Amino acid sequence: MKNIELLAPCGDFECLKAAVQNGADAVYLGASSFSARAGAKNFDLERFRRSYKLCKT
Repeated sequence: MKNIELLAPCGDFECLKAAVQNGADAVYLGASSFSARAGAKNFDLERFRRSYKLCKT
């Protein structure tokens, strides 16, 4: 049987924290200068760094 992976969209840092705290296996997000998710708040470089650190823990 294959394992199911939960992939969560994250439009801002609060959504990212919620996804990680609730067991998401993976997340996707966009940076302000590079994103196909133009309607989302997106992440500036500092938030992107914080997001990376949060997900690596």
